[in-house]
Amino acid sequence: MGATSSIARAVAVEFARRHYDVILAGRETAELEAMGSDLALRYGVRWRACEFDALEIDSHEAALAACLGEAGDDLAGAVVCVGYLGDQAAA
Repeated sequence: MGATSSIARAVAVEFARRHYDVILAGRETAELEAMGSDLALRYGVRWRACEFDALEIDSHEAALAACLGEAGDDLAGAVVCVGYLGDQAAA
């Protein structure tokens, strides 16, 4: 979750390097697809991209179900790299 952040990218690379397939979830679908394609090319892993917006709280349950549905019992874990900085103008 939050897969396009620098920390999440590094974590995804590390999992792929260890030959784990990955599910990438975030707001930028095109960026997720580019990242997944790169991981597949470099490390030979399978990947899926799922649209997920942490700020759309009402969509969390459906988004998670869509992302995790195909993983079934094969899911080894989840990494959440989501941050919220609030209103920067007010800060």
